[in-house]
Amino acid sequence: MPRFLYAIVISALVLWSLFFYLLFKVPPYSILTIGLFLLVTFLTFGVSSSLLLYKVKSKKLKANVDRRLFFRKLSKWSFYMSFGIVGFAFLKAFSLLTYLTITLFLLLYGALYLIIKNR
Repeated sequence: MPRFLYAIVISALVLWSLFFYLLFKVPPYSILTIGLFLLVTFLTFGVSSSLLLYKVKSKKLKANVDRRLFFRKLSKWSFYMSFGIVGFAFLKAFSLLTYLTITLFLLLYGALYLIIKNR
């Protein structure tokens, strides 16, 4: 395992422990705790799916590929997926699921896809 992944794995473990702490110990009575939970969920899913994608896709890498740059490219798509999941959870948590907000969120999600794809 490359050395740069050690810090990322440790941060993923810390994020998962914080995620479960917020899920089971902190009651969602205020907007602050709900927002903190959604932020931690976004980071947890993004980092964890980045590690999972790296593990799966790194088997096909050639020897002369920069693994750190490869991980960053995979992280873009992992956090994009995490944004979609947490975005819908945000709309649901604050009772904003209407046809208008879903349409606007999907337009934002599509625009973000085009921005990430062209980078």
